[in-house]
Amino acid sequence: MTDSERRTADSAFTYELSANESPTEGVVEAVSAVSGLDPVPDETSTDGPEETLDPLYTAVDPEALDSVFRRSDADATRSSIHVTFHYHGYEVTVRPERNISVVPVDADEAAASDGNLCVSQ
Repeated sequence: MTDSERRTADSAFTYELSANESPTEGVVEAVSAVSGLDPVPDETSTDGPEETLDPLYTAVDPEALDSVFRRSDADATRSSIHVTFHYHGYEVTVRPERNISVVPVDADEAAASDGNLCVSQ
């Protein structure tokens, strides 16, 4: 991620996936960068669980997310699909253009839509 892609925790930004990066890897990297939390606990760290991201599967099925964006010439309709879900206090949208937008949500909005997943064309 470049410096121009980094933003403060109270503003939106877009993360561009690298050529070999899966959508799930990108989501974890993007939310980690915005929130300042580690993607996984480090066994040498003294920080508690509040210093790491929750596992991605608490918000979305990682295998399903990756499969939606797996390139296939046989399924041209996938080129217009995007997936939106809430993860760790952010609204995350994955787009077929291989970018991920991360927008902070307030606590009331997050609680009201907890567990909601939106797949749109």
